[in-house]
Amino acid sequence: MSFYKFMINRLLRSREIKKNELILFLVIFMPFLVLLLFGRVIFWGTASLQFIPWYQYFFDSLLHGDFPLWNPYNGMGVPFIANHQSAVFYPLNWFLLIFYLLGKTEGLAIGVTILIPLHLFIGGLGVMRILEKFDMSKYSQLMGGIVFAFSGYILTRLSFISMVWTYAWLPWVIFLCLQLKPINHQRSFSKLIKLSVFLSMQLLAGHAQTSYYTIMLGGVVVIFYHFDTFITHLKKIITYISATILSILVSAVQIFPTAEFLMESQRSTEVGYEFAVSLSLWPARLLTILFGNFWGNPNYGRFLSGGNFWEENLYSGVFPVVTLIILIWVLVWKTRKNQIPNPQKKIITFLLAILIFSLLFSFGKFFLLFPFLYQNIPTFSLFQAPVRFLIIYFFAF
Repeated sequence: MSFYKFMINRLLRSREIKKNELILFLVIFMPFLVLLLFGRVIFWGTASLQFIPWYQYFFDSLLHGDFPLWNPYNGMGVPFIANHQSAVFYPLNWFLLIFYLLGKTEGLAIGVTILIPLHLFIGGLGVMRILEKFDMSKYSQLMGGIVFAFSGYILTRLSFISMVWTYAWLPWVIFLCLQLKPINHQRSFSKLIKLSVFLSMQLLAGHAQTSYYTIMLGGVVVIFYHFDTFITHLKKIITYISATILSILVSAVQIFPTAEFLMESQRSTEVGYEFAVSLSLWPARLLTILFGNFWGNPNYGRFLSGGNFWEENLYSGVFPVVTLIILIWVLVWKTRKNQIPNPQKKIITFLLAILIFSLLFSFGKFFLLFPFLYQNIPTFSLFQAPVRFLIIYFFAF
């Protein structure tokens, strides 16, 4: 009897989850479908100047029997496959070929406009899976998925397609990191393979900086989440490193040419400090966490703050800010602490620490953390725009 009861509860739970998935799908896709119904597409900024022309050149070359290693149309000519952002081996980009065959450049623009909400949905669904693992309610799961999918970080970067693609896989990588077991543990091999698949998808999606930050965050989660014994954790770390190496090998067709190209570029050792910190989070932009347009909005011809409106967007809605304030109040109020179970307290504290670190890192030249890492820790000098570490801030939020 208990077995049947268990199966019925599982069935009801799965229906609730599917209902949430459907709601998330509709909420994310509706604004983009409205665009398409009115004959509009996401075709501005970097999408129109870079990504869609690249896809067009790539598909034209394929249709003429050529696999383009070289792009003669940028500058005096540059490597094409070795350009990581071309993402020609990213599986979901190949769906765009169908749209190109049906409608040429206009079809590509429509295809991109459909793939953007698809990736937002993938990212939101990943957050829902994480919250489900922590036994959050179905409403919490849905709200978390919506907030992540519509965060200011990604909405202001919709035209930078490779960022959207890589953003989508971050929650899934962390979801698998939370489930990682030592390499000799039962069923650990399947988890290792799944993690490698998600890491490979992100590595092939075309934005190395986002992938690097994701791998960093995954390592932190593996090290600190559910600490048991030193030996057990060491085995988990080895498993994570093994999954990362496997994903690099799977993505080698894109990663290795990019690495070779990088060694011949000005980034072979580092990017210059002034260039690296050129997009640092202006501290006064913290006010926009609650008031998104406090310093104005260039769309309305008014922007009074320092920095860059698009890169430094901190706004994720009023709901998560209010929730965070309530959580902090409950955690510090003696008579309220028991309302949150101890395991959740640890998770909340851990996420708060990550959130604060990511903000301090994003300050770049305005705070000592990034300059220290730039000068002393290898690899931190290879990327510009410390403000892009805000992707970790939004995930923790």
